[in-house]
Amino acid sequence: MLPQQEVVYSDELEVINMPSLTYKLDFENGNIEGTIDGMEAMEQVIDKIINTARYYHKIYPDWYGNEIYSLIGQDRLYVESEIERMIKEALLTDDRIIEIKDFTILDGEGQESILVRFTVHTIFGEIKVKKEVDI
Repeated sequence: MLPQQEVVYSDELEVINMPSLTYKLDFENGNIEGTIDGMEAMEQVIDKIINTARYYHKIYPDWYGNEIYSLIGQDRLYVESEIERMIKEALLTDDRIIEIKDFTILDGEGQESILVRFTVHTIFGEIKVKKEVDI
C-alpha cells in the first residue's frame, strides 16, 4: 500500500532577491581583496559587464556581457545609433538594475573612439558610468 499524503499548492509566488555580496576584485594587481556589497558591488558588476565580450568566454552564460566589440570598424553614425541599445541590453540582464538613461556620446581621446556617458539606476542608488569605445 502506498502512503497517502495531502499536497497543497499555492498560486502565490514569493520573489526573493539574492544578496549583492561578492568578492572585491583588484583588476590592476590581479588580487581578490575581501568582499563588497551594495553600491560598491553594483559598480563592479557594471564594470565587468561593460568590459566582458558576450559569447567569447566559456565561463560566462550567453546572456552575460555585451556585443560592443562588434562595432569596431563600423561607421561612426552606426556606432552612435547602436551603442545605447547594446549597453542597455547588456546591463538590464541584472535584476538589480532598474533603468539606464541620460546617454551622452562624445569624441573619445583617440581619433577612432567615442566616449559614452550614462546613468544607471539600481536598487541601491544611481551610478554614473563612462566608457570609451573603439570604433
